[in-house]
Amino acid sequence: MLPLSMQIFKPGRGLLLLALFLICFGNLAVAEVASFAEAKQLSATSGKPIFFEYYRSDCEYCERSEREAQQNINVVRALLQVVHYHCNVKEGDGVELAEKYDVGHTYPVFLLADSSGEPIARWTGFSSGDRLITNLSTKLKDLTTIAERETRLAAGGKLNDALHLAGYYADATRYAESVAAYRKAQELIGSRGDYSYQIFYQSANAAWNDMIPFSEMLSAADVALASAKVNRMNKFKVVELLARVARKFETTDVLAPYLERGIKLAGEGKDPKTREKLANFMADRALHVDGDINRAVLIKKEGYDAGWGGRPDLSFGFARWCLERKINLPEAEKYCRQAGAAIFDEKSKAQIYAKLGEILAAQGKYSAAVDALLIAVENHPSRDLYHTQLKEYNDSLEVRQ
Repeated sequence: MLPLSMQIFKPGRGLLLLALFLICFGNLAVAEVASFAEAKQLSATSGKPIFFEYYRSDCEYCERSEREAQQNINVVRALLQVVHYHCNVKEGDGVELAEKYDVGHTYPVFLLADSSGEPIARWTGFSSGDRLITNLSTKLKDLTTIAERETRLAAGGKLNDALHLAGYYADATRYAESVAAYRKAQELIGSRGDYSYQIFYQSANAAWNDMIPFSEMLSAADVALASAKVNRMNKFKVVELLARVARKFETTDVLAPYLERGIKLAGEGKDPKTREKLANFMADRALHVDGDINRAVLIKKEGYDAGWGGRPDLSFGFARWCLERKINLPEAEKYCRQAGAAIFDEKSKAQIYAKLGEILAAQGKYSAAVDALLIAVENHPSRDLYHTQLKEYNDSLEVRQ
Protein backbone atom coordinates (compact mmCIF):
# COMPACT_ATOMS: atom_id res chain seq x y z
CA MET A 1 0.00 0.00 0.00
CA LEU A 2 1.12 3.57 -0.63
CA PRO A 3 1.94 5.74 2.38
CA LEU A 4 -1.03 7.86 3.44
CA SER A 5 0.88 11.02 2.62
CA MET A 6 0.95 10.10 -1.10
CA GLN A 7 -1.78 10.70 -3.67
CA ILE A 8 -1.99 8.72 -6.91
CA PHE A 9 -2.95 11.22 -9.62
CA LYS A 10 -3.65 10.54 -13.24
CA PRO A 11 -0.67 11.34 -15.47
CA GLY A 12 -0.45 14.90 -16.68
CA ARG A 13 -2.06 16.72 -13.77
CA GLY A 14 1.28 17.98 -12.59
CA LEU A 15 3.09 18.71 -9.37
CA LEU A 16 1.19 21.94 -8.75
CA LEU A 17 -2.12 20.10 -8.39
CA LEU A 18 -0.47 17.55 -6.11
CA ALA A 19 0.96 20.32 -3.93
CA LEU A 20 -2.38 22.10 -3.72
CA PHE A 21 -4.12 18.86 -2.80
CA LEU A 22 -1.66 18.09 -0.02
CA ILE A 23 -1.95 21.63 1.33
CA CYS A 24 -5.76 21.38 1.42
CA PHE A 25 -6.27 17.77 2.48
CA GLY A 26 -3.11 16.74 4.28
CA ASN A 27 -2.68 13.00 4.66
CA LEU A 28 -5.80 11.84 2.84
CA ALA A 29 -4.86 9.49 0.00
CA VAL A 30 -7.38 8.35 -2.58
CA ALA A 31 -6.39 5.17 -4.41
CA GLU A 32 -6.44 6.37 -8.02
CA VAL A 33 -5.32 3.98 -10.76
CA ALA A 34 -4.54 4.29 -14.46
CA SER A 35 -5.69 0.90 -15.81
CA PHE A 36 -8.13 -1.93 -15.15
CA ALA A 37 -5.28 -4.33 -14.38
CA GLU A 38 -3.91 -1.90 -11.80
CA ALA A 39 -7.38 -1.43 -10.32
CA LYS A 40 -7.89 -5.18 -9.86
CA GLN A 41 -4.46 -5.62 -8.31
CA LEU A 42 -4.88 -2.76 -5.84
CA SER A 43 -8.41 -3.90 -5.00
CA ALA A 44 -7.20 -7.42 -4.23
CA THR A 45 -4.37 -6.22 -1.98
CA SER A 46 -6.32 -3.49 -0.20
CA GLY A 47 -9.63 -5.30 0.18
CA LYS A 48 -11.44 -2.25 -1.25
CA PRO A 49 -13.92 -2.58 -4.14
CA ILE A 50 -13.23 -0.92 -7.48
CA PHE A 51 -15.19 2.25 -8.15
CA PHE A 52 -15.32 2.95 -11.89
CA GLU A 53 -16.12 6.50 -12.93
CA TYR A 54 -16.67 6.38 -16.69
CA TYR A 55 -16.34 9.74 -18.39
CA ARG A 56 -15.75 11.59 -21.63
CA SER A 57 -13.49 14.61 -21.91
CA ASP A 58 -16.27 16.67 -23.52
CA CYS A 59 -18.85 15.92 -20.79
CA GLU A 60 -19.75 18.91 -18.61
CA TYR A 61 -21.09 16.81 -15.71
CA CYS A 62 -18.01 14.58 -15.88
CA GLU A 63 -15.84 17.66 -15.39
CA ARG A 64 -17.95 18.72 -12.39
CA SER A 65 -17.60 15.27 -10.87
CA GLU A 66 -13.83 15.31 -11.34
CA ARG A 67 -13.58 18.71 -9.65
CA GLU A 68 -15.52 17.40 -6.66
CA ALA A 69 -13.18 14.39 -6.43
CA GLN A 70 -10.20 16.75 -6.33
CA GLN A 71 -11.50 19.63 -4.23
CA ASN A 72 -14.38 18.48 -1.98
CA ILE A 73 -12.98 17.09 1.27
CA ASN A 74 -16.14 15.04 1.92
CA VAL A 75 -15.95 13.40 -1.52
CA VAL A 76 -12.26 12.69 -0.96
CA ARG A 77 -13.09 10.98 2.34
CA ALA A 78 -15.79 8.88 0.64
CA LEU A 79 -13.36 7.79 -2.08
CA LEU A 80 -10.92 6.52 0.56
CA GLN A 81 -13.19 3.48 0.84
CA VAL A 82 -12.63 2.37 -2.76
CA VAL A 83 -10.09 1.99 -5.53
CA HIS A 84 -11.09 4.88 -7.79
CA TYR A 85 -10.65 4.26 -11.53
CA HIS A 86 -11.42 7.44 -13.48
CA CYS A 87 -11.90 5.76 -16.86
CA ASN A 88 -12.01 7.64 -20.17
CA VAL A 89 -14.33 5.67 -22.48
CA LYS A 90 -12.51 7.01 -25.54
CA GLU A 91 -8.99 5.97 -24.52
CA GLY A 92 -7.01 2.89 -23.47
CA ASP A 93 -8.92 0.01 -21.94
CA GLY A 94 -11.84 2.38 -21.35
CA VAL A 95 -13.12 1.62 -24.87
CA GLU A 96 -13.40 -2.12 -24.18
CA LEU A 97 -14.65 -1.64 -20.63
CA ALA A 98 -17.44 0.69 -21.77
CA GLU A 99 -18.76 -2.10 -23.98
CA LYS A 100 -18.18 -4.82 -21.37
CA TYR A 101 -20.21 -2.97 -18.73
CA ASP A 102 -22.94 -1.53 -21.01
CA VAL A 103 -21.91 2.02 -20.18
CA GLY A 104 -24.09 3.56 -22.91
CA HIS A 105 -24.05 7.17 -24.08
CA THR A 106 -24.95 9.21 -20.99
CA TYR A 107 -22.14 10.24 -18.65
CA PRO A 108 -20.72 10.01 -16.08
CA VAL A 109 -21.50 6.40 -15.21
CA PHE A 110 -20.49 5.12 -11.77
CA LEU A 111 -20.03 1.39 -11.25
CA LEU A 112 -18.94 -0.51 -8.15
CA ALA A 113 -17.25 -3.88 -8.69
CA ASP A 114 -15.29 -6.47 -6.74
CA SER A 115 -11.58 -7.14 -7.21
CA SER A 116 -12.23 -9.41 -10.21
CA GLY A 117 -14.37 -6.79 -11.91
CA GLU A 118 -17.72 -8.43 -11.16
CA PRO A 119 -20.30 -5.60 -10.97
CA ILE A 120 -22.04 -4.86 -7.70
CA ALA A 121 -24.06 -1.71 -8.34
CA ARG A 122 -24.20 1.27 -10.70
CA TRP A 123 -25.87 4.59 -11.41
CA THR A 124 -25.70 7.24 -14.12
CA GLY A 125 -25.35 11.00 -13.84
CA PHE A 126 -23.77 13.50 -11.46
CA SER A 127 -25.74 16.17 -9.64
CA SER A 128 -23.65 17.05 -6.58
CA GLY A 129 -20.91 15.83 -4.30
CA ASP A 130 -23.47 15.11 -1.59
CA ARG A 131 -25.45 12.89 -3.96
CA LEU A 132 -22.28 11.05 -4.95
CA ILE A 133 -21.40 10.43 -1.30
CA THR A 134 -24.92 9.20 -0.48
CA ASN A 135 -25.05 6.84 -3.47
CA LEU A 136 -21.61 5.42 -2.80
CA SER A 137 -22.22 4.99 0.93
CA THR A 138 -25.50 3.17 0.24
CA LYS A 139 -23.95 0.83 -2.32
CA LEU A 140 -20.99 0.00 -0.05
CA LYS A 141 -23.33 -1.40 2.62
CA ASP A 142 -23.93 -4.55 0.56
CA LEU A 143 -21.17 -5.80 -1.72
CA THR A 144 -23.13 -8.73 -3.13
CA THR A 145 -22.34 -8.99 -6.84
CA ILE A 146 -24.93 -8.90 -9.59
CA ALA A 147 -24.08 -12.50 -10.49
CA GLU A 148 -24.69 -13.61 -6.90
CA ARG A 149 -28.04 -11.81 -6.79
CA GLU A 150 -29.07 -13.41 -10.09
CA THR A 151 -28.27 -16.85 -8.72
CA ARG A 152 -30.23 -16.21 -5.53
CA LEU A 153 -33.22 -14.83 -7.42
CA ALA A 154 -33.30 -17.83 -9.76
CA ALA A 155 -33.49 -20.07 -6.67
CA GLY A 156 -36.44 -18.18 -5.19
CA GLY A 157 -34.83 -14.98 -4.11
CA LYS A 158 -35.59 -11.99 -1.95
CA LEU A 159 -37.39 -8.77 -2.74
CA ASN A 160 -34.21 -6.73 -2.23
CA ASP A 161 -32.39 -8.79 -4.87
CA ALA A 162 -35.21 -8.35 -7.39
CA LEU A 163 -35.38 -4.58 -6.89
CA HIS A 164 -31.60 -4.18 -6.98
CA LEU A 165 -31.38 -6.13 -10.23
CA ALA A 166 -34.30 -4.21 -11.75
CA GLY A 167 -32.54 -0.91 -11.09
CA TYR A 168 -29.18 -2.20 -12.30
CA TYR A 169 -30.62 -3.58 -15.55
CA ALA A 170 -32.55 -0.36 -16.21
CA ASP A 171 -29.44 1.76 -15.74
CA ALA A 172 -27.54 -0.56 -18.11
CA THR A 173 -30.40 -0.15 -20.68
CA ARG A 174 -31.20 -3.87 -20.37
CA TYR A 175 -34.87 -2.99 -20.19
CA ALA A 176 -36.44 -6.38 -20.84
CA GLU A 177 -34.41 -7.83 -17.97
CA SER A 178 -35.50 -4.94 -15.78
CA VAL A 179 -39.15 -5.76 -16.57
CA ALA A 180 -38.59 -9.39 -15.59
CA ALA A 181 -36.93 -8.37 -12.31
CA TYR A 182 -39.78 -5.98 -11.43
CA ARG A 183 -42.29 -8.73 -12.23
CA LYS A 184 -40.40 -11.01 -9.84
CA ALA A 185 -40.49 -8.24 -7.22
CA GLN A 186 -44.27 -7.99 -7.66
CA GLU A 187 -44.58 -11.74 -7.26
CA LEU A 188 -42.53 -11.65 -4.06
CA ILE A 189 -44.33 -8.72 -2.46
CA GLY A 190 -47.85 -9.70 -3.51
CA SER A 191 -50.65 -7.40 -2.36
CA ARG A 192 -48.33 -5.58 0.06
CA GLY A 193 -46.89 -3.45 -2.74
CA ASP A 194 -47.34 -2.38 -6.33
CA TYR A 195 -44.68 -2.20 -9.04
CA SER A 196 -47.10 -1.95 -11.94
CA TYR A 197 -45.91 1.54 -12.93
CA GLN A 198 -42.25 0.46 -12.86
CA ILE A 199 -43.14 -2.60 -14.93
CA PHE A 200 -44.93 -0.41 -17.47
CA TYR A 201 -42.17 2.22 -17.61
CA GLN A 202 -39.45 -0.33 -18.33
CA SER A 203 -41.79 -2.14 -20.73
CA ALA A 204 -42.14 1.14 -22.66
CA ASN A 205 -38.34 1.47 -22.80
CA ALA A 206 -38.04 -2.16 -23.90
CA ALA A 207 -40.72 -1.81 -26.59
CA TRP A 208 -39.16 1.42 -27.90
CA ASN A 209 -35.85 -0.41 -28.29
CA ASP A 210 -37.42 -3.49 -29.93
CA MET A 211 -36.73 -5.73 -26.93
CA ILE A 212 -40.34 -6.78 -26.37
CA PRO A 213 -43.47 -6.65 -28.57
CA PHE A 214 -45.75 -3.62 -28.42
CA SER A 215 -48.61 -5.82 -27.17
CA GLU A 216 -46.66 -6.68 -24.03
CA MET A 217 -46.22 -2.99 -23.23
CA LEU A 218 -49.93 -2.45 -23.86
CA SER A 219 -50.82 -5.13 -21.30
CA ALA A 220 -48.50 -3.49 -18.76
CA ALA A 221 -50.24 -0.15 -19.38
CA ASP A 222 -53.64 -1.72 -18.66
CA VAL A 223 -52.44 -3.05 -15.31
CA ALA A 224 -50.85 0.25 -14.25
CA LEU A 225 -53.91 2.31 -15.22
CA ALA A 226 -56.22 -0.06 -13.34
CA SER A 227 -54.17 0.06 -10.15
CA ALA A 228 -55.46 2.20 -7.30
CA LYS A 229 -51.89 2.42 -5.99
CA VAL A 230 -50.51 4.25 -9.04
CA ASN A 231 -50.88 8.00 -8.57
CA ARG A 232 -52.50 10.33 -11.09
CA MET A 233 -49.28 11.90 -12.39
CA ASN A 234 -47.81 8.47 -13.12
CA LYS A 235 -51.03 7.49 -14.90
CA PHE A 236 -50.61 10.60 -17.04
CA LYS A 237 -47.12 9.36 -17.89
CA VAL A 238 -48.50 5.95 -18.83
CA VAL A 239 -50.84 7.52 -21.39
CA GLU A 240 -48.14 9.87 -22.73
CA LEU A 241 -45.51 7.15 -23.13
CA LEU A 242 -48.00 4.75 -24.65
CA ALA A 243 -48.96 7.34 -27.26
CA ARG A 244 -45.32 8.07 -28.04
CA VAL A 245 -44.43 4.41 -28.58
CA ALA A 246 -47.62 3.88 -30.60
CA ARG A 247 -46.59 6.72 -32.93
CA LYS A 248 -43.20 5.14 -33.47
CA PHE A 249 -44.72 1.80 -34.47
CA GLU A 250 -47.70 3.35 -36.28
CA THR A 251 -50.22 1.62 -34.02
CA THR A 252 -52.14 4.73 -32.98
CA ASP A 253 -55.43 2.97 -33.74
CA VAL A 254 -55.28 1.47 -30.22
CA LEU A 255 -55.05 4.84 -28.45
CA ALA A 256 -58.68 5.94 -28.20
CA PRO A 257 -59.54 4.36 -24.82
CA TYR A 258 -56.22 5.43 -23.31
CA LEU A 259 -56.56 9.05 -24.40
CA GLU A 260 -60.10 9.09 -23.00
CA ARG A 261 -58.70 7.78 -19.73
CA GLY A 262 -56.12 10.58 -19.69
CA ILE A 263 -58.79 13.20 -20.39
CA LYS A 264 -60.96 11.81 -17.58
CA LEU A 265 -58.02 11.81 -15.15
CA ALA A 266 -57.21 15.43 -16.00
CA GLY A 267 -60.78 16.47 -15.22
CA GLU A 268 -61.24 20.23 -15.54
CA GLY A 269 -57.47 20.82 -15.52
CA LYS A 270 -57.42 23.53 -12.87
CA ASP A 271 -53.67 23.71 -12.18
CA PRO A 272 -51.23 24.63 -15.01
CA LYS A 273 -49.62 21.19 -15.25
CA THR A 274 -52.95 19.37 -15.42
CA ARG A 275 -54.28 21.88 -17.98
CA GLU A 276 -51.27 21.11 -20.16
CA LYS A 277 -51.91 17.36 -19.85
CA LEU A 278 -55.57 17.84 -20.72
CA ALA A 279 -54.75 19.89 -23.82
CA ASN A 280 -52.21 17.30 -24.98
CA PHE A 281 -54.62 14.39 -24.57
CA MET A 282 -57.43 16.26 -26.32
CA ALA A 283 -55.11 17.27 -29.16
CA ASP A 284 -53.93 13.68 -29.58
CA ARG A 285 -57.54 12.49 -29.58
CA ALA A 286 -58.32 14.94 -32.38
CA LEU A 287 -55.27 13.76 -34.30
CA HIS A 288 -55.15 10.00 -33.71
CA VAL A 289 -58.84 9.20 -33.19
CA ASP A 290 -60.67 11.83 -35.26
CA GLY A 291 -57.93 12.33 -37.86
CA ASP A 292 -58.33 16.13 -37.66
CA ILE A 293 -54.87 17.70 -37.87
CA ASN A 294 -56.06 21.31 -37.86
CA ARG A 295 -58.20 20.73 -34.78
CA ALA A 296 -55.28 19.00 -33.01
CA VAL A 297 -52.95 21.94 -33.66
CA LEU A 298 -55.60 24.44 -32.52
CA ILE A 299 -56.20 22.55 -29.26
CA LYS A 300 -52.46 22.38 -28.60
CA LYS A 301 -52.11 26.15 -29.08
CA GLU A 302 -55.14 26.88 -26.91
CA GLY A 303 -53.46 24.98 -24.10
CA TYR A 304 -50.80 27.70 -23.86
CA ASP A 305 -51.18 31.08 -22.15
CA ALA A 306 -51.49 34.21 -24.29
CA GLY A 307 -48.22 35.33 -25.85
CA TRP A 308 -46.70 31.87 -25.74
CA GLY A 309 -45.12 32.30 -29.18
CA GLY A 310 -42.76 34.91 -27.76
CA ARG A 311 -41.35 32.47 -25.23
CA PRO A 312 -38.47 30.40 -26.64
CA ASP A 313 -39.16 27.43 -24.38
CA LEU A 314 -42.81 27.19 -25.44
CA SER A 315 -42.23 27.89 -29.12
CA PHE A 316 -39.49 25.24 -29.18
CA GLY A 317 -41.78 22.84 -27.31
CA PHE A 318 -44.53 23.41 -29.85
CA ALA A 319 -42.09 22.74 -32.71
CA ARG A 320 -41.01 19.48 -31.08
CA TRP A 321 -44.63 18.48 -30.51
CA CYS A 322 -45.35 18.91 -34.22
CA LEU A 323 -42.22 17.02 -35.26
CA GLU A 324 -43.00 14.06 -32.99
CA ARG A 325 -46.39 13.77 -34.69
CA LYS A 326 -45.05 14.62 -38.18
CA ILE A 327 -47.66 17.32 -38.70
CA ASN A 328 -47.70 21.09 -39.30
CA LEU A 329 -43.98 21.08 -40.12
CA PRO A 330 -43.77 24.50 -41.89
CA GLU A 331 -45.15 26.22 -38.79
CA ALA A 332 -42.95 24.07 -36.57
CA GLU A 333 -39.99 25.31 -38.59
CA LYS A 334 -41.07 28.92 -38.05
CA TYR A 335 -41.37 28.55 -34.28
CA CYS A 336 -38.13 26.61 -34.00
CA ARG A 337 -36.24 29.34 -35.88
CA GLN A 338 -37.91 31.90 -33.64
CA ALA A 339 -36.71 30.07 -30.52
CA GLY A 340 -33.18 29.71 -31.90
CA ALA A 341 -32.90 33.42 -32.65
CA ALA A 342 -33.94 34.31 -29.09
CA ILE A 343 -31.53 31.97 -27.27
CA PHE A 344 -27.91 32.92 -26.59
CA ASP A 345 -26.75 30.00 -24.43
CA GLU A 346 -24.57 28.02 -26.82
CA LYS A 347 -25.64 24.51 -25.86
CA SER A 348 -29.32 25.42 -25.84
CA LYS A 349 -28.94 27.12 -29.22
CA ALA A 350 -27.22 24.00 -30.56
CA GLN A 351 -30.07 21.82 -29.32
CA ILE A 352 -32.67 24.04 -30.99
CA TYR A 353 -30.84 24.17 -34.32
CA ALA A 354 -30.30 20.41 -34.28
CA LYS A 355 -34.05 19.97 -33.85
CA LEU A 356 -34.60 22.52 -36.63
CA GLY A 357 -32.41 20.32 -38.82
CA GLU A 358 -34.71 17.36 -38.10
CA ILE A 359 -37.79 19.43 -38.99
CA LEU A 360 -36.18 20.59 -42.24
CA ALA A 361 -35.01 17.09 -43.16
CA ALA A 362 -38.54 15.77 -42.52
CA GLN A 363 -39.69 18.23 -45.21
CA GLY A 364 -36.94 17.15 -47.59
CA LYS A 365 -35.05 20.45 -47.18
CA TYR A 366 -31.62 18.88 -46.78
CA SER A 367 -29.60 21.93 -47.81
CA ALA A 368 -31.30 24.01 -45.10
CA ALA A 369 -30.92 21.08 -42.67
CA VAL A 370 -27.17 21.12 -43.29
CA ASP A 371 -27.07 24.86 -42.56
CA ALA A 372 -28.97 24.32 -39.30
CA LEU A 373 -26.61 21.56 -38.18
CA LEU A 374 -23.58 23.70 -38.98
CA ILE A 375 -24.93 26.21 -36.45
CA ALA A 376 -25.51 23.39 -33.94
CA VAL A 377 -21.94 22.11 -34.39
CA GLU A 378 -20.53 25.63 -34.15
CA ASN A 379 -22.27 26.15 -30.80
CA HIS A 380 -21.54 22.69 -29.36
CA PRO A 381 -18.67 21.17 -31.36
CA SER A 382 -17.99 18.29 -28.94
CA ARG A 383 -21.49 16.79 -29.30
CA ASP A 384 -21.05 13.69 -31.48
CA LEU A 385 -24.75 13.49 -32.33
CA TYR A 386 -24.66 16.80 -34.20
CA HIS A 387 -21.73 15.66 -36.35
CA THR A 388 -23.59 12.42 -37.11
CA GLN A 389 -26.74 14.31 -38.13
CA LEU A 390 -24.71 16.72 -40.25
CA LYS A 391 -23.16 13.81 -42.14
CA GLU A 392 -26.58 12.20 -42.67
CA TYR A 393 -28.03 15.38 -44.15
CA ASN A 394 -24.96 15.96 -46.34
CA ASP A 395 -25.24 12.36 -47.61
CA SER A 396 -28.95 12.82 -48.36
CA LEU A 397 -28.19 16.08 -50.14
CA GLU A 398 -25.54 14.40 -52.32
CA VAL A 399 -27.94 11.59 -53.27
CA ARG A 400 -30.55 14.11 -54.36
CA GLN A 401 -28.04 16.10 -56.41
